[in-house]
Formats: sequence, C-alpha cells, structure tokens
Amino acid sequence: MAPLGIAILGGGIFVQEAHLPALQELGTSAARILAIYSRSKASAEASVEVCSNFGLGTPAVYHDGDASSDLAALLKRPDIKAVIVALPITKQGEVVLQCLEAGKHVLSEKPVGRDVKEGIELIKQYEKVYKPKGLIWRIAENWEVEPTFLWVKQALASGAIGKVQTFSLISINYVSPVGNKWYNTPWRTKPDYQGGFLLDGGVHSAAFLRTVLPSPLVSLSGFAVLLNEHLAPHDCIHATLKCADGAQGFFNLNSGASGWEGGGGTTILGTDGSVEVQHFSKEGKPWIRAVLRRGKKGEQKEEVYEHPSSGVLEEQRYFVEAVEGKTDNDYGNPRGAVEDVAVIQAGLTSEGTKIEFSQLIPKF
Repeated sequence: MAPLGIAILGGGIFVQEAHLPALQELGTSAARILAIYSRSKASAEASVEVCSNFGLGTPAVYHDGDASSDLAALLKRPDIKAVIVALPITKQGEVVLQCLEAGKHVLSEKPVGRDVKEGIELIKQYEKVYKPKGLIWRIAENWEVEPTFLWVKQALASGAIGKVQTFSLISINYVSPVGNKWYNTPWRTKPDYQGGFLLDGGVHSAAFLRTVLPSPLVSLSGFAVLLNEHLAPHDCIHATLKCADGAQGFFNLNSGASGWEGGGGTTILGTDGSVEVQHFSKEGKPWIRAVLRRGKKGEQKEEVYEHPSSGVLEEQRYFVEAVEGKTDNDYGNPRGAVEDVAVIQAGLTSEGTKIEFSQLIPKF
C-alpha cells in the first residue's frame, strides 16, 4: 500500500520538535508529508527545512496572503488524504471543519476546543455530517496512548492493586516569562481562551486520569488562583475529583511554581496495593516510569515498568491505521477529549461548588 499523503497545518515549536521527529520514526512507508502550511511563509519554510533535515523530503510551502498557496489551495490537492492540525487553540475548530469539508481525515492537536461548548458543537457537526462519509477525526492527545500509561491502565483494570480507593495527581511547573519557548509563543503569552497554560497543558493530566482509572470521573470541587500576573487568567488549580465507583482523588495543577525544582507525580492507592507514576530523563530523553506494588503493606511485591515517552508517535500510528482501515482502534476519540476539557473548565469555575460532569457535558 502506498504511504498516506498528509499535510501539516502549523509550523510552530511542537510541529518541529515533536510531530516531525515522530513522523520520521513512523517512516515514510506509512505516511509521506506533501505540504506544510503556516499563517506566515517564514514559519512554513522553517518547518520544511526541519522536515528536510529529518530526511522526510521537501514538502510544498503554503501560507496566508497568496491565494495560489493558501490553505484553501492546499486542501484542493487530491493527493493529500489527511492533515495534522497544530494551530492556536482558538483557530483549530474552524480549520478542522474546513479540512473535513474538503474531504480530508484530521488529526488535530488537543484540546478539542477552547471550552466544552465549542468541543460539543464540533463533535456534533463531525458525527452528523462527516463521520457518515467515512472521514476520521481524532484528537492528538499523546498521553492517552503513552505505553507506560496503557500498561498502568491494564494493571488497574485487571485488579492488580484491588479496588482503587484514592489517587493524587500533582503537576508542578513554572512557566517563566524569560527564556521559555512556550511562553514566548504570542498566542500563549496573551491567551484568548480560558485557563491559559492550565488548559493548554492541563488537559494532558485529565487525559491521563481518564485513561488509567477503571471508573469514569463524575464530579469536581475546587478552586483556581492566579499566582503570577504574567500567567493570567489562572495558573493554579486545586481540586478533588470523584469517580462513579466512589473513588476520590486530589488534582493539583500548577504552572506558576517559581520556587519549585521538582515535577510532581501521581499515586494511585487500592485495597491491595498502589501505583506510582513519574516522568524522568534518561540519556537526555523523556521517559515515564510506573512502580506497581501488589499486596498489602508489609507483603508487597514490586514491579517496575518504564518506557521512553512516545505518545506523539503512537497517536500518529493509530491515526494512520484508522484511516487505512487496518485497525478498529478508538484512540483520540473527540468525545473523550471533551471530557478532559470539562475537568479543566470545572476546576477553573468551581469556586468550591461541586460540579457534576453530567451537567457540564449533557448527553448528545
């Protein structure tokens, strides 16, 4: 089978540092980059240069300002069957629909929308108009397919630590206004969407819980605060979460911890054991480790699983396989991604009031 012809929409940091290296590892026999679009010609050309350096060929450059080489022109190409969308959060929704309308399969970066309402409206249109036509739309939520997280999911589902009772997820970072490549992205510096970095990055943590916990999250109560003015509107969420089976946990996201050198982690406690998950660096590359302890205190047997962080590669692979009909996987389902946005939105707006996710995301 010929490689899937794809275009990348967006020429930013994450495209150059994550998507292109992952596509190199995926291999040109699976997917071939035919075009790269960015709002500016310079950004698109820079990504094409990186693409060439990775041995992925020299894709055509598309950008705004020239009708012969803008996004509409790109989407008219019949050899481009699918697109990877990595644009600013508030621009992605309209572009996703534009690509689907052009008959392209879509893998779009998280979050699914700037808020729950937008996410739901996009999903409704996709499922009503485009899914019946056989078009695939997936959300590029790499934490949903990280090998270590899928290992934890399987362990918990099999009852390796008994019934999950409590959990604690602590994600602590500091987004400095000086020298931080993410902060210095203009659309992130002055976000026109809720939560700033808490939405942009926090959906990963929500996706992790959605992926590994045996029972779905049903409610949240918490508070959001702004610790650093340069990270407005919020940079910290402290919340408690409850699952349908009664398990409860603590959810702490902090993007403004200027005095912190660590990175947090996740602990999941069950009736007969525990799991601890940590991110770490090995040989200059990001890795993820899970430590599983089976049995009650004093009788535990320890099992360790660690794997290089490879979620971007995995999300691409699952997407290509779905487009080509090789597997019936459901990774990146937009309905799951809107649940992740709901967790962040609830954390930002709760102000101590209990928010039921069934009310935030009504059945549709």
